[in-house]
Amino acid sequence: MYALVDEWSIYRVKSIQLKNYDYSQTGLYSIPMNEKPMDATFLIIEDDPLMRKTLENICRKNSHKSFSAGDAENGLALFKRHNIDVVLLDMRLPDANGMNILARIREIDEEAAVIMMTAFPDVKSAVETIKNGAFDYVIKPFEVEELRQTINKALKIKSLKNEVLRLQHERAASQFPEILGNSPEINQVKALIAKVSKALTTPVLISGASGTGKELTANAVHSASFRRDKPLVKINCSALPDNLLESELFGYEKGAFTGAFQRKAGLLELANGGSLFLDEISEMQPNMQPKLLRVLEGHPFKRLGGAKDIQIDVRIIAATNRDIGKLIQEGLFREDLYYRLSAFVIDIPPLRQRKEDILMIARHFLSKSAGDMRKKMEGFSKEAQQILTNYQWPGNIRELRNIVERAVILCDGNIITAEHLPSQLLPATGEGLHISNESIWRLKDVERQHILWVLEQTGNNKSEAVRRLGIARSTFDEKFKKYENE
Repeated sequence: MYALVDEWSIYRVKSIQLKNYDYSQTGLYSIPMNEKPMDATFLIIEDDPLMRKTLENICRKNSHKSFSAGDAENGLALFKRHNIDVVLLDMRLPDANGMNILARIREIDEEAAVIMMTAFPDVKSAVETIKNGAFDYVIKPFEVEELRQTINKALKIKSLKNEVLRLQHERAASQFPEILGNSPEINQVKALIAKVSKALTTPVLISGASGTGKELTANAVHSASFRRDKPLVKINCSALPDNLLESELFGYEKGAFTGAFQRKAGLLELANGGSLFLDEISEMQPNMQPKLLRVLEGHPFKRLGGAKDIQIDVRIIAATNRDIGKLIQEGLFREDLYYRLSAFVIDIPPLRQRKEDILMIARHFLSKSAGDMRKKMEGFSKEAQQILTNYQWPGNIRELRNIVERAVILCDGNIITAEHLPSQLLPATGEGLHISNESIWRLKDVERQHILWVLEQTGNNKSEAVRRLGIARSTFDEKFKKYENE
């Protein structure tokens, strides 16, 4: 069993400069770590260059990747930039106390194992470090076997945690693979889907902000139901004028109107036996709503220009990103239609309310985008992870997907860092809008950029963009037409 020589403690106490002492000759890093549970990435924050070199060699000899720094500032910068599994942290650094650095590391990533190192031990400080989240505490000069066992223990526990998370994610993904996340909020959504899918005819109303995954939820409801072998037909109620929406839903006979050269079955007929998904149901005009209500109540309908009653068996799944209760008060939505549609409601939480899902979803989009672009990406830096987690995501999952795709395009390496993320993700500094030194934007330029950005975040959904911007539709159309042509 090897240990650091006694001169080390003398060096620490009396500041004797052992510049020519080669710790590699002690055999410190020559002991095999055959029992290590995983290859890992280490960060060594140690002000003594000889000790730092020794610890680096331990990592290198045992196939671990390592980064090192001689002070707290550079150590934290490395921790933010790289995905670190284990930190070997000196208690006394030239620019900071190790306890303060431990607290900062825990703020950035609670999962990293921090092993504190000190040549000035006392029981009080040892207890304090463990209470504040350190994995363990080793005293210099330490025995190699002691350090080896401490590191192995940290890696084994981390490996077990990773396996538990993997199994949890697999279990959730196996039931509804299209719905990403494993937070309590999204698991509640999955539980509701599983329950309502067993009901054959009950209408389902899916509510949630734009970009939260309402269409994916509708897909899951249908695919888990007894109607899964029949079609799921979809239509966006805001995408068509009122007269076209009616002809699309109910179909028409030849000659029913100008341009009706032949009979056409409507979407209700095409969905017979299956499900009809009415996206943005809140945008349906009032004169269309009683016609849909009759279908929901089981009455037959006729094609436009037709005389024959058509009876169908269809489950209606509707979605809205607006407050229908408020629309009812304004006379824009029928109360009886709402009560019929809302027999079973599934509320999709916004992404900001399920923060633990953000990185999982981001990694999914990273893998997909990197694959599409034939790039090899390892993940996100700690700083980038913190930025993604702290952002409020007004555009929800759609916005996250767009931002990750953009980052993959910009990244020339294999790690997404903060510099690859757009500036709107960064917290406000109180200094106002950042203006490039190269040019000063005019007010209309800022307005144009903001309107086009909001439109992009809503997936080119003009109705949702108008709602978010808080302006009249006519004002939006006028500005968009002007800016689109510039």
